Amino acid sequence: MKAKHSPLEAALQMGENGYRVVPIGAGQKFPPIQEWQKQATDDQQTLERWFASHPEWGLGWKMGLQADGRYLVAVDVDVKSGGVESLNSLLEQYQLTEEFFDTVRARTGGGGMHFVFEFDPAWIEEVGLTNRARLAPGIDIRAEAGQIVVYPTIHPETGKPYFWADGHAPWALAPSQASETLCSALAGLMEGESGPANAPQPTMYPQQRGFSPADWVRDHLDWEQALLRHGWTPVDGGWRRPGKTDKGKSAVLHEGGPLVIFTTEIPPELASVAKPTRGGEGHSVSLFSFLAAYEARGDEKAYARQVCEEYGLGGLNPVAAGSSGGGGGTGGSLGEPLPSTVHLADWFWTDRPVLTAIRDAARARMVSPDALFLNILLRWAALVPPCYKLPAVIGDEATFDLIGVVVANTSGGKSAANRVSKQMVRNLDPAIMFDYPIGSGEGLVTSYMEMVEHVNDEGKKERSLRVTKRGLHFTIDEGVAFLSMGQRKGTTLMPTLTAAWSGSALGQANASAETRRIIEGGRVRLAVAINMQESNAWKLFEDEISDLGLTGRMIFASAHDAGAIMSEFSGDLAVLPFPPLPIIETGRTVAYADPAIPQQIRQRHFNILTGQLRIDPLESHQMLIQCKVAGVLALQDGRSAIEESDWTLAQEVVRASSAVLSRLRQVRHEQLAQKTTLAATAAAQRELIAEDVKEARAVNRLRDSIVAKVRAAGGSLTVLQTKRATTSSTTRHRFDDALSAAVGDGLVAVDQADGSGVIRAL
Repeated sequence: MKAKHSPLEAALQMGENGYRVVPIGAGQKFPPIQEWQKQATDDQQTLERWFASHPEWGLGWKMGLQADGRYLVAVDVDVKSGGVESLNSLLEQYQLTEEFFDTVRARTGGGGMHFVFEFDPAWIEEVGLTNRARLAPGIDIRAEAGQIVVYPTIHPETGKPYFWADGHAPWALAPSQASETLCSALAGLMEGESGPANAPQPTMYPQQRGFSPADWVRDHLDWEQALLRHGWTPVDGGWRRPGKTDKGKSAVLHEGGPLVIFTTEIPPELASVAKPTRGGEGHSVSLFSFLAAYEARGDEKAYARQVCEEYGLGGLNPVAAGSSGGGGGTGGSLGEPLPSTVHLADWFWTDRPVLTAIRDAARARMVSPDALFLNILLRWAALVPPCYKLPAVIGDEATFDLIGVVVANTSGGKSAANRVSKQMVRNLDPAIMFDYPIGSGEGLVTSYMEMVEHVNDEGKKERSLRVTKRGLHFTIDEGVAFLSMGQRKGTTLMPTLTAAWSGSALGQANASAETRRIIEGGRVRLAVAINMQESNAWKLFEDEISDLGLTGRMIFASAHDAGAIMSEFSGDLAVLPFPPLPIIETGRTVAYADPAIPQQIRQRHFNILTGQLRIDPLESHQMLIQCKVAGVLALQDGRSAIEESDWTLAQEVVRASSAVLSRLRQVRHEQLAQKTTLAATAAAQRELIAEDVKEARAVNRLRDSIVAKVRAAGGSLTVLQTKRATTSSTTRHRFDDALSAAVGDGLVAVDQADGSGVIRAL
C-alpha cells in the first residue's frame, strides 16, 4: 500500500481491472443497497455516482463471477476463531504456502487475512463450493453470493483499515489460478477430512430478494423484551396485558411467535393489527405488527422505515412491511434515500388543532415543524407553575422541567425556529422570563434571584438575595461553546442543569448568609432551548456530559424539513394560548386518567430493576421525558389529567427524539472513523514496512544458508537438493528470492545446462 486511495479511487481502479465491487455501509460490513449481488459492477459511471455521493461508504469486492468472466473465491481467515492455526495446518499438510502467498492477499481491519484465487466454474459447480462454507475453525469461503470488505474501508470495531499486502493488490497482481492441490484440499475439507464442513451460514439480509424489515425484526428482535418493554407481564405460561386488574393471562406466546391474544383481552393499541386465528380461539399478532402498534401507532410502513434507519438496514425495502415473499415497494434502492424517521409522523400534526397550527406556521415561515414544536413545548413548560408535579409513580414526584436540543447543519434554521416560537407563545407574567441568557451554574441559580430590601427579625432594613422568578426559559444559540464551558474544571453548570431537570435543590451552601444562593427543590421552573450543529454534537457524548446523565435528559429535534414547501410569505402567526394555571401553595398533581399508563411505567421500571430489560444509558430517562411531555400537552389542552391521547403524542415525541440521537451517534461514529483513518493507515504502513524488513532479513539468512550448503557439498549442488536441504514448508516460498540474491551478490552461479539446474559456488 504505497499511497492512500479514497473508496472512489479504489473502486474505479478495481473496476478498470474487470472486478465487480459494491459499497459498504459506514460503520458496517455489508452493502447498504438492495439486491447488491445484481448491482455489483465495474461500470465507472455507476461507481462514480455511488461513491461521489456517499464518501463515507467503504468498499466491498463481490466474489464469484466477475465482469471479465473470471470466477473468484476468497479464503477468509479470522484470527479470533483460530484461523491462523487452521491456515498453517492447511498450508503445511498440502504444501500450499507458496501458492497462498503468491496470489492477491490482504490484511483485514480486524487482523485477519483474505486470499483471493481464480477457480474453474465447472469445478465449483461440481463440488458445490458455496459462499461462507466453513472449512475449518476460523476459515470461511466467500463465493458467488458473498463479498469481502477491502481497502481502504475502516473496520467498524477496531477503527483500523483493510489493506493490501505490498505488491498483492488486485490491480497490481491477478489472482492466481487455483492449483489441483488447492482444489483437492478444499474438496477434502468440505467432505469432512478436517473441521466442520458447511457450517450454518449467517444470514446476509441485504442480499436476499424480497427480504423486508419484518423479516429482520422476526429474526433479530426478542419477543419477551418487546412485551416487557411495553408493560406486559409474564404469568402462568402466558402474558398479562397492561392495565389488567385480575391475575389471569391475556395471551399466549407461541415458540418463535406469534402472540395469540384472547378475543376479550385485546388492548386498543393492537386491535387494528391483530388477526383472527383459524380456530377462532383468539387473535394473533406478529412481532413486527406488535412493535409497529406500540412504537408507530400502528403505521407499519412508518415502523419499517424506523427499523431501517435505527438498525442501519439500508439494503432492505422499508416499504415492504410484510414478510419475505409478500409486499412490494420500491424504497431503498441506490440513489434514493430512505424516508427519514427522525421527524414526527404525519398523524402527529393532525391529532389536535394546536399541532396543526404549529405545522402550518412552520411551513409559512419555512422552518422545521419539529424544531418549532420543540421550542414551543419548552416555552409552554416554562409557563407551568413549579407547584404542578407528576404523581410519584416511581420514587418521588417529578417536575415539568425540560431541556431541548435542536440540531441541523450550518444555516439549517435552528435559531429561526426559536424566533418563530417566540411570536406564537406570549408571556405577560413578570415572574416568568423567556429567552434568558445562561452562564455558570452559580449564575443560573442567581438568575432566579434579586437583591430585595426587607425588614429583618430585629426590625432593621437590609438587602439580601431572594427568589423572585418562578420560571425561566433559557436560550443557547452556541451549543458547542455552552458545552465546552460546562466541561471546564470546577464548573457547576452541567450538574446544576441536571439537578434542575430533576427538581432537586439548586445552589451551594458554602456562601455567606448574605449571599447564599440556594433554591429548594421544586420551587422554580427551568426550560432550556439549545441549538447545535450536527457536526459539533459529538460533545454530547463526551464523558463529562454523558456521565452526568445530562444527554439522556434531553429532547432532540431536527431543524431540517424534507417536506418543506415554497409558499407565499404570511406575516401573521397564530398565537397559541396556554391557560393560566392557579398557583396552589400545597401543590397540585397532574394525574393519569388511564390506569394503564402508570401500570406501564411501573412494569417497565420493574423489568429494569430485575435485569429483564436493559436499556441504553443515554436513553434511560425516556419514560420520564414522555411523562413530562404528556403532562405539558394535557395542561395546554386545559386538563389536569394525562389521557391516552397525551401519552401517545408524547411517545411519538420521544421516538423521534431517539431517532435524532441515533443520527448524532452515527455522525459521531463517522467523525471518529475519519479521524482515525490517517493514523490507522500510517500504522498499517509502518507494519508493512516492518514486515518487509523482516522478510528481507529472512531472505538474506536463507541466501547465506544456500551458499554455505553448496560450499559444504564441495562447491556444487542441484537446485532441488539445495531447496530441500535449506527450507521447510514455512520457508520454501522464499527460496527463489534467496537464490536470486545469492546470484546477484556474486556468491553462486546457476547452471541450467543439464535441465535440472546446478548451483555452483563462486
